[in-house]
Amino acid sequence: MQWQHIDDYDWCLIDSPGAGPYLSLVLGYGLVHEPIEHFGSLQLLAGMLEVELSRPVETGIGRASVPEVTVSVGSDRTSVAMRGDVATLHAAWQRLAEVFAERQPLDASAPVEVNISAAPKDLTTRFGLTSLTLAATKMLEVEAQRDPLALLRYLDPGAGRVSAVMCTNTEDLMVNVFTSLGPGTLETERSRYRSDARPGAMEFRAGYPLFSVVVPSSADGAAAVRVLAQQTAQHLGHVTRRDLGVEVSLVPVGPDMLATIMTAEAIIYGDQRSQVQAQVVSKPIPDHRIAEAVEQEVENRPLQRILTRRVHGLADEFASLQATQQALAQARATMRFFTDPHSVSPVGYGPVEHELPSPDGPVFKKKGTRERLVVGESVIEHQHPGSKGMASAADRVDVRKLVLVIDDPQDCVVLVDADYLIVEIIFDT
Repeated sequence: MQWQHIDDYDWCLIDSPGAGPYLSLVLGYGLVHEPIEHFGSLQLLAGMLEVELSRPVETGIGRASVPEVTVSVGSDRTSVAMRGDVATLHAAWQRLAEVFAERQPLDASAPVEVNISAAPKDLTTRFGLTSLTLAATKMLEVEAQRDPLALLRYLDPGAGRVSAVMCTNTEDLMVNVFTSLGPGTLETERSRYRSDARPGAMEFRAGYPLFSVVVPSSADGAAAVRVLAQQTAQHLGHVTRRDLGVEVSLVPVGPDMLATIMTAEAIIYGDQRSQVQAQVVSKPIPDHRIAEAVEQEVENRPLQRILTRRVHGLADEFASLQATQQALAQARATMRFFTDPHSVSPVGYGPVEHELPSPDGPVFKKKGTRERLVVGESVIEHQHPGSKGMASAADRVDVRKLVLVIDDPQDCVVLVDADYLIVEIIFDT
């Protein structure tokens, strides 16, 4: 792998023996950069680009060819990847430039699907409320409420508003088709990690996640997460006497990365969940585990991570023992545990957030149940009386920090505040 600077753009030339010509563009704009009021625009535009770039392209007089094109939307980047012969990729690359210059029209298309696996409240209280949170909820459908072409103009690499890097395995394809930007370097993306974010515990009814941490979006961060996953699998075996498996979800956000460690095959409830989480905190990590994880990351350097760090102005470095130990220290300082109603968080890990006070105000009773809605001056509370041994619970939302109202005429209205506190109101009942 080698980097070259061509016409103001960074190009990565990679070796890929046995594979055909490959060409890609990575933009430093993803779901975390998209405001919630624009939710869906990026996915819709990505779908339109994929359809247009997948059409046959002319490669000579009377000759046409179809490239293989994938446009993907991530948490902090958008990528256009193409495969085909050299002539086909040249033509498709030129068509991409024509699209960004709005000389090639785009037709309406289905949005590109995204897969963000993280607790929405965890994401929001760490990095703020953006389209990344809404994508993680997996409840909202993407609709064409806004014109994606306005976003197309913003993302144009030649406009210089969004950083871009290119990658290919064929030197003949290292041809710039976008406007030159002039002297300058990629700006380093600043951390979006909220200053008021803190470690602790939070209830997450889905059940599979055990805990989450924030580490650098680097090889050292990946090595630290690898160690934590291995240790968690060991603790799970000790507590449950079963090999349940552990999965990891990584959500990069510029220089940071949210890692969620979860069970793969079974939800761990109550006392067993408490025991596993307590061991994660109390059991020391053997040095050889860290060394092995560093060695694995040195040997395994995902291209997508390298390109994404580059587009955010972050240096590409090999994992090291010292930096991985620092990443592990950061992980421990940002650790959050997902609890259920019958589990107890580890000692020293209180609630992630302060509870809103129960409001004084008009009380409305839900028909046929003991549920109640209390409307206060600044807080709305939805009370859920306990049943079958379950404790009573209440959802509260701060109206002063309300940022989103989801209106479903066939169901309910959902109120969401800036800390992703949620109250559902079913007006019919």
